[in-house]
Amino acid sequence: MHSRTGNGPESDRLSALSGIVAGMARRIQDRTYRSTAELMRAIRDEHVLTQDELAGRTGLSRYQLCRWEKGAREPTLAMVRKLLGEFGLAVTFGVEPSTAALDERLESGADAIGLDAWLLANRVVWPAVLAGVPMVVGGEFAAGLQGVPIEEPEMVLHLRLTDLRAFHDVVRTARCSLGVLGASLDPLEPEEITEGSELSVVAMAGTIRVLLVSELPVAKVISVERQFAGDKTPIDVPVVPLEVLRESGMLEPAAAALAQRLLQRATG
Repeated sequence: MHSRTGNGPESDRLSALSGIVAGMARRIQDRTYRSTAELMRAIRDEHVLTQDELAGRTGLSRYQLCRWEKGAREPTLAMVRKLLGEFGLAVTFGVEPSTAALDERLESGADAIGLDAWLLANRVVWPAVLAGVPMVVGGEFAAGLQGVPIEEPEMVLHLRLTDLRAFHDVVRTARCSLGVLGASLDPLEPEEITEGSELSVVAMAGTIRVLLVSELPVAKVISVERQFAGDKTPIDVPVVPLEVLRESGMLEPAAAALAQRLLQRATG
């Protein structure tokens, strides 16, 4: 998908400002966008808009914009034209091999994981791993650690009920809360929790879904270099294998397509 625009400065007095604006527009129009999500992020970045501000300007709902930007849903062509029209842009089309967009997106790999996810892992997940709490990282974050670029991945931990108290100690040390549907588990009452329960860790950087299981899922151990942390020493992290994540339905469609392509490339 391409975008294009035009029109130069109307007076010498405004030429400097017009040059800046034109330069910003060219950065958008001269690029090829391989997804609506990528295009929308570029527009918001260039115009310094929040999703709420973009929604107000275009008349579209923030929920729609959020889903499009995450790649969870695709807008119609009419909606894309409406959005671009607000910025003096129009849509053009190009043709390329069907896997080219996926291959280009995969180049960013784990570098595309957003800051909040790394901060959440630094605060809770890595300390739990280093404390020897038996668990397996799953969900979109596990896919991201294995090379699937997901900017705001959902984080899921698989934990045995027998290890809940040890994990809860880590959460409390991190000054986060652990609960069921918003109910705190302080003081922890294990008899109130059963296998199959789903808990949530709530922190400033986001939330973690904790699935209590009788047996941990089959995992592979990968070496992860910690990001946005003073100590970047790699840490061995047990994760749900990418092929299992893809088949489980836990990944959004866009992430599942990237995971499928990554697996295809790995097998030649």
